Amino acid sequence: MPKATAISLPDGSTIEILRLSDLRIPSYQRGTVASYRMIRNHFDPRLFDVLTVSRRADGRCWVIDGLQRHTARTDLHGSGTLVFCRVLSGLDIAGEVDLFEKLNRNRTRVSAFAILDAQREAGEEHAVALFATVEGRGLKIGAQHGASQVGSPAQLQEIQGWDDGLDILKDALDTAVAAWGKNAGSFHATVIGGLAYLYRWARIQEVRVLPSRLGAKLGSGRSAVSPAELINPGGMRGVSTKSGGAELAAARIAVTWNSGRRDTENKVSVPEQWAALAHTIRNR
Repeated sequence: MPKATAISLPDGSTIEILRLSDLRIPSYQRGTVASYRMIRNHFDPRLFDVLTVSRRADGRCWVIDGLQRHTARTDLHGSGTLVFCRVLSGLDIAGEVDLFEKLNRNRTRVSAFAILDAQREAGEEHAVALFATVEGRGLKIGAQHGASQVGSPAQLQEIQGWDDGLDILKDALDTAVAAWGKNAGSFHATVIGGLAYLYRWARIQEVRVLPSRLGAKLGSGRSAVSPAELINPGGMRGVSTKSGGAELAAARIAVTWNSGRRDTENKVSVPEQWAALAHTIRNR
């Protein structure tokens, strides 16, 4: 493309005309969503904003902002269509991700998973370590929980931030798999949060809880507890992971761990408010 067709902007970027087929989509993009159909079905060239792209060192251009517009225009007019782009040069992938996050936070809410995945793409240590911990258990992180998939990335990051957080998360995930397998209910936020709180309390009290033994007690026998009982204890409503659902689930798990145990030094003590509530629910 002749240099004369580029318009330089004060911030160092340029406005250029590029072909849609020459624009690449990085993996940190959140994928197409329903809004692209609105752009396509009600296309108005006067409302079609420029795409923001990064020209990397190899000369290839990657879309930072405008994936939905790119998809809509490709559907409408084909990949050979020429569009105006704001081109930034000199960014590394971490710089692209940072700009991607800021643009989307200012305009459209980006899911915690999209941000976490983008941070892993950029090589940020905390994100790489969190994915490695979950994937090391044969699972994956997703925007929502499901079979073999752990949802609630924001909660996972909160657990990671605790003292020994990743080890606590490992124990929680291993226990869920040992108790209930890799079914969707095993990885609900309240279930994983409850297990994590139980292990956190146990560590503070220097009580060693083995995931295999706790998993066996939760999964079978007289004291068995199903994931559904932890997610909605005693049919209670309005108790979420943020309002105390995870702590309440942890208290219920502690009841199972402590049941039939004569060696009091290996029992896990529970904060009084959660212990009382768990006892009430158990005896309903």
